[in-house]
Amino acid sequence: MNQDRILSGEYHSTLFQVRASTQISDQLWRDIHRTFPEMDIPAFRDQGQQNPLYKLLAVYSIHNPEIGYCQGMNYLAALILIGVDMKEDLAYTIFVKLMNEHGL
Repeated sequence: MNQDRILSGEYHSTLFQVRASTQISDQLWRDIHRTFPEMDIPAFRDQGQQNPLYKLLAVYSIHNPEIGYCQGMNYLAALILIGVDMKEDLAYTIFVKLMNEHGL
């Protein structure tokens, strides 16, 4: 539980640092726009609504620069966000645990 609070705090503090490189930022937006287009999920219809997904992935790329962002992470992160009612810090905590503890 304590690690969850640490990850949640890390998410919020790193949001202030989210200045991903243009290359990462461009790739994130390209992939985010392609996240479940056929499913008409309200959370991902336009760029304003896609910001939580962008922020989660950008913060993770700062958190783990060795991996950064890889194509396909957007689908996993989007499903997690939907599952936790778009609570970004909780989604980030789950995403990090899946990536670190389960080697995704």
